[in-house]
Amino acid sequence: TDKCPTYGPGKEIIDQVIELRGGRAAELGLKVGDQVTVKFLDRSSTAPN
Repeated sequence: TDKCPTYGPGKEIIDQVIELRGGRAAELGLKVGDQVTVKFLDRSSTAPN
């Protein structure tokens, strides 16, 4: 069987990660080092696309 790839250690020091589906970061134009704001939705809201 093929082994799963491993990542790191890289050049960037990180303390938090946001997991996205494959290709989503490119769709959003995100790059390493970009800052993002996380907004929590209340339970009655639906997630934006």
